[in-house]
Amino acid sequence: MKPFPHTAKELLEALEELQPEPSPLPNDTLASIMFKAGRRSIVRELRQWSERSISPVLREKRGLGRVQRQNP
Repeated sequence: MKPFPHTAKELLEALEELQPEPSPLPNDTLASIMFKAGRRSIVRELRQWSERSISPVLREKRGLGRVQRQNP
């Protein structure tokens, strides 16, 4: 078993590995497909939240472009 991640980046990588994009099988129930999709949706939302929180300077250095602030 891998140790618990110590950084947000490591945590997101571990979640990506634990909850990959679902590939429904023909015998999967709709409930199972929706459950897996919901779990994956949380991982996507956390990834987006993390990317939005990176400072504009770091975003540009990483080639991610400028952050557009959303009005509350």
